[in-house]
Amino acid sequence: MVMHYLKEKDFLVNAFQEAYKKFYNRAALSPEYKTEFDIVTSVDCGIEDYLIAEINKQFPGDVIFSEERNAKQQAGIRTWIIDPIDGTVNMSHGIRLFGLQGALQVDGETVMSVIYLPNYDELYYAIKRCGAFCNGQKLSVAKRPLGQAVVSFSDYPHDFPTQSEIQQKMIKKMHAKVSKIRMFGAACVDFTFVASGKIDATVCGTGYLWDIAPGMLLCSEAGASVVNIKGYTFTQSDFFAVAVSSKELKALIIDSAME
Repeated sequence: MVMHYLKEKDFLVNAFQEAYKKFYNRAALSPEYKTEFDIVTSVDCGIEDYLIAEINKQFPGDVIFSEERNAKQQAGIRTWIIDPIDGTVNMSHGIRLFGLQGALQVDGETVMSVIYLPNYDELYYAIKRCGAFCNGQKLSVAKRPLGQAVVSFSDYPHDFPTQSEIQQKMIKKMHAKVSKIRMFGAACVDFTFVASGKIDATVCGTGYLWDIAPGMLLCSEAGASVVNIKGYTFTQSDFFAVAVSSKELKALIIDSAME
């Protein structure tokens, strides 16, 4: 099997490791509030600026869509999607559940993604139709029965109150039928945990592509079904992204979202 986009994957793996080494310093985070509830730190900005410069150097002409500097950038033929720190609040509070993540889209399709969880020394990557991997080992989702399943949900989004209500309703309906409900506070953790079989599904509510594009490809390539909460193929106009490992659990998630 010919694996396309290996050059881009290797570039992003190396760039993430180098950027984290250069800019992570929790003692000098200097957090600032972007909104009442959302912060950005010097680590986020330093990493993102470094990645933008490196992409422009190595892949001139590609478009960069990133959380802090290029959040309104329109997509191009080749578009890099960058989240310099996913789980910034976790990071700033000393919670180890955070990571760096990015993806490459070509003509609107995600073809490669990388997620780096530095506190676990885990590098995840996926290439379209070539599988998902962590530290070189191929990944596959778990196949547990419903009563043993662990499902994670993303944070309740302050900016989207209607979606928060949907999420609360889903959790209320599901909690008696699965083993555990979890909330890790970082999409990079949710999706990598599904892809590596640590948990069985995640329901990620966000309006931001940088939160979900890397993990959705990773989970899909590991054998998960990636859909919206109605069970249809996820599109970029959907708010909720679901990655789920079994048909039975998928049916429960869809049922819990119904009025």
